[in-house]
Amino acid sequence: MSRLDEDESSPVLCLVLAVALFALAWWLYTVIGRYEASGEALRMHRMAGLLYQTAGKWGAVGAPALIGAFFLALSIRNWRRS
Repeated sequence: MSRLDEDESSPVLCLVLAVALFALAWWLYTVIGRYEASGEALRMHRMAGLLYQTAGKWGAVGAPALIGAFFLALSIRNWRRS
């Protein structure tokens, strides 16, 4: 068994991941908005591009924000348990 199987995830680590994912979502929102306003072509990562093509701007921004919300909830749950 590895150490990760024995210990719960740290609330601080989950909080850092949540903040990083919220920052990524905000950055994607501003970059995509800027390129949509200018009409220029935007090159992006394949997964973000797939989300953008299928669900639009809010799909590409919402995915990291939703994962960030999950990590925030996980951080709060682990903080209350400790």
